[in-house]
Amino acid sequence: SSGGKLRLILAQSMSASKIAAVLLSSAAVADMCHLTEDSECDDTLFEMMLMLELIPTGSRFKDIVPVLLDDGVTAEVKKLPQVVCRSLVRAVMEVLDEMQRTASKDLESRTVRGVVEEILGYADNRPHGQIRNPRETGPDVDPLVDCLRARLKADVHTETTEATGEMG
Repeated sequence: SSGGKLRLILAQSMSASKIAAVLLSSAAVADMCHLTEDSECDDTLFEMMLMLELIPTGSRFKDIVPVLLDDGVTAEVKKLPQVVCRSLVRAVMEVLDEMQRTASKDLESRTVRGVVEEILGYADNRPHGQIRNPRETGPDVDPLVDCLRARLKADVHTETTEATGEMG
């Protein structure tokens, strides 16, 4: 199907990248509140679940930057259902199989709410955390670019340290 081909192209592009920014608005999260076990695959949730699955596969993709576009995101996340969408799991599994990657042991138990909470969790223990309201920062400040640069710089430092065996 053309949807499957587009998902595969997305996954291949994502695995060739180091970082992805996930833009979340309260409206986008609210759109996921209706999802059930039998719902059709939600594209936004597919992308987030794919990110979570690609990180441990040894691909180049290593980090997620959550960008909250408004203050209502956290409240909407709490309303998300604790259900596993079977079509979503199948779609991610198909793409991973096509890329000859192994799905994590968590894939089949990832709930709608759990996926979004895990994406938001990427801000907790990372430099610069998540970015809130990037449109309200003013014309001279670009927090997304600054955050991505800092993470890429930290990643380059880590790769150099691992390659040379230096600490610090």
